[in-house]
Amino acid sequence: NLAKNLRGGRLAKGMSLNRFSQLSGVSAMSLSRYENGEGLPTVYSACLMANTLGISLDQLFGWEDSDG
Repeated sequence: NLAKNLRGGRLAKGMSLNRFSQLSGVSAMSLSRYENGEGLPTVYSACLMANTLGISLDQLFGWEDSDG
């Protein structure tokens, strides 16, 4: 799910919430909410976050098929 993938991806890159906010252009308050499973980002914000993590939107939201 988004919360797990967002937090896990950020931590895997060794970024604090504030650093991720600076790099992605998404506010730290919004990022915190998304990581806690509160609400969903806009498409634009989701693209910024996925790009910063170097993953696809499918990966960010956990939509990838496990078979491929």
